[in-house]
Amino acid sequence: MLNMVTKKADVTRVIGGENISTIGSFNLLSNYTSVGGRYKKFTYFGYISRRTREGYRDEEYSKNQGELVRLSYDPNSKFHFDFEWTRSSYLIKLAGPLNDSMFLADPRQSTRSRNYYSPTISIPSLKMKWTPTEKTKFYLNASWLFGDRSSVLFDGASTVPDTISTLTGSFAARRVDIDEFNSKTVELKVHQSYSAFGRDHAVVVGVQLLDNLLRRRQMGTGSTNSNYDLRIKEGTAFKRDMNYDSQNLAAFIENEFQLVQKLKVTTGARFESGATKISGTSLLARDVNIGDVLDHNFINLSAGFLYTPINFFSVYGGFAQCYRPATFKDLQSGASYETVDLNIKDSHGYNAEIGVLFI
Repeated sequence: MLNMVTKKADVTRVIGGENISTIGSFNLLSNYTSVGGRYKKFTYFGYISRRTREGYRDEEYSKNQGELVRLSYDPNSKFHFDFEWTRSSYLIKLAGPLNDSMFLADPRQSTRSRNYYSPTISIPSLKMKWTPTEKTKFYLNASWLFGDRSSVLFDGASTVPDTISTLTGSFAARRVDIDEFNSKTVELKVHQSYSAFGRDHAVVVGVQLLDNLLRRRQMGTGSTNSNYDLRIKEGTAFKRDMNYDSQNLAAFIENEFQLVQKLKVTTGARFESGATKISGTSLLARDVNIGDVLDHNFINLSAGFLYTPINFFSVYGGFAQCYRPATFKDLQSGASYETVDLNIKDSHGYNAEIGVLFI
């Protein structure tokens, strides 16, 4: 897993900044500018990032934008607050698919000049840390994700050219897809250190609530233009216009035991209960049924150990049950040559590992 950690302010000064400007091949232009600092009980940080680049392949182009604002407040030694807002947006002009023979002939060639993909996502969040005692810590994290992910493209195999028709004098209409996201999450977590049988241990208990709404509009008859244009043909509608309304509750506990001086054992359990209600309209018979409710209730268990007989050598191992819900892509085909099993089920499994570590 990859955990993305953004830069933080230089707390040794009231104000400081950084600028990184880069030029590169294929007309790469990139700029990152940040400012931050600390004043009394407040810490602030923000950045603006811009990048444009022409692609390795013909007709390929990308434009990226990113912003972040973070304000922290420490009223005393027991409380810490973070407010953060991040935004990311980019537009990619797609060069289109290639088959094997086309790639061998010229891997840089393009089969499309009118295909675009663009997501824009914003995430405001509020975090609180409360340390009432040296051994007890409370964490509260509330976040809201909203935005959209859109594409407009001429959909077809690599051998189907996207050219002007001699009959109509224009390009063919493109396909328009628009996803709109609205997801809110609140998580409360407690970390408690304690002593038992002459050794120190720690337990983490938490609960998470999620409310998510995805509106998916797909297969709209778009324009015959060549620019990024999400308009659909007047008098028509998206063949698929559906809402996925989901709520989920999760509760979890994890305990780390120091059984002997050089052996740590961690056990955990997570309970999840949720449901997704499907509503809207669809002209495609291969879709899941409107009005269906997809629900789940399960408990996953885990256990692991770390044994360090000498300072530079450790043996570790673990077992964890896992769960993967059927995604909305699994429930809906993206093209006419795809089929969906309407009886598809969520996936359950486990991960197990053992290894050695030299430090």
